[in-house]
Amino acid sequence: MPAAKEVYIGNVVFRVTDDVVFLRPVGEFSLHLAQRFILLTEEVLAQYGYSFVLADLQKAGPIPVDARRLLAQFVAAQPLLAVAFYHVSPLVRGTNALLFGAMKLFSKKPQNMMQFSTEEEAVRWLSAERKRLLAKPDR
Repeated sequence: MPAAKEVYIGNVVFRVTDDVVFLRPVGEFSLHLAQRFILLTEEVLAQYGYSFVLADLQKAGPIPVDARRLLAQFVAAQPLLAVAFYHVSPLVRGTNALLFGAMKLFSKKPQNMMQFSTEEEAVRWLSAERKRLLAKPDR
């Protein structure tokens, strides 16, 4: 198994491990950060044909409209098989509600996203989704 690729932008951490893109945003998730996330995810998509996302949102802040629009368009068009968020505060749940709503506008397919209180719950769900989704004959 190759070593994880890590990118730090200030206090924000992005990590790619196999087919999973991990992110831990701190404060506002700017357009620049959204673009960086998309670039890393596109690398995983090029290698695997799909991607999973795991995000620690404990210190996350709002997502400006331009970044939210870009993320919604990207996620709606890409094979992100499952996205698990954890440490989700009430503020972030509200921000995510806006993001998920925008994704529904751009996508004709349902998005497989869940929010969790703990990292353990998120990792357990993501692992189960990986097994379930990759076991399908069309994969």
